[in-house]
Amino acid sequence: MTEEKNPERSGDFTEARPTELSAPVPRKVRMDTSGGRFLFVTVLFCFAWGTAILAFHVYRAIGETRERDTLRRDGREAAGTVISEAGHRGAPASVSYAFSFDGVTYLGKAEMPVFRRMIIRKSDPITILFLPSNPAINHPEPWEWTALGEIDMAEILAPFLIAMGCIALMLVVRDRKLAREGKVAKGVVVQSTPDKTGFRLTYEFHTDDGAVVTGSCDSTEEYGKGANIWVLYLPKRPRRNHSYPLDLFSIIE
Repeated sequence: MTEEKNPERSGDFTEARPTELSAPVPRKVRMDTSGGRFLFVTVLFCFAWGTAILAFHVYRAIGETRERDTLRRDGREAAGTVISEAGHRGAPASVSYAFSFDGVTYLGKAEMPVFRRMIIRKSDPITILFLPSNPAINHPEPWEWTALGEIDMAEILAPFLIAMGCIALMLVVRDRKLAREGKVAKGVVVQSTPDKTGFRLTYEFHTDDGAVVTGSCDSTEEYGKGANIWVLYLPKRPRRNHSYPLDLFSIIE
């Protein structure tokens, strides 16, 4: 718990309520130029890139599944040779290979399944499954395609970006609802702790029915213990609250 830094903010609540908080509910609001619009752009970016990456990999997975099924049904085996491998510590993640069919040499490359890392060296033999009608479609015969074997960082990144977009969107919706419909209460700071972005405030306030609610939020300004602040809260969910002014939205008078 920090010592009081702004004694003039402590004691009885004498600061007048901001006039915009007296506007009828739902209030008119606008997104702030700085934090609000930046977060909105973040939402769009995360959704757009996450969806694009996911759609690409779904499309690729469908094509690979069809290719796999065709190879299983119509494929023919050929003796191939490893011409290079990529990886570390003797356990390559992928190999390039060559095989011949009807006097023509074909090249291929395949990712090794995650759970089937094995020691493969250049010039080692490898059995290849290929389509006689189109030998360019081929795959190492012992390496079955699996969902886990095909996962790469891009496929992990896609759901992560979408999840981040959802979180950012929830923050935008939450702040907007508080700005438009939040009840106004007088709050008292009980703790102000420095953090990476400023300070973390913990405060208490009374709802209209007399219940005491404890809330917390980030603040760029430091308040001492006992300092007075204005708080917005949702009447049906008082624990959804924030000190005023809000981070993302301003109330228009």
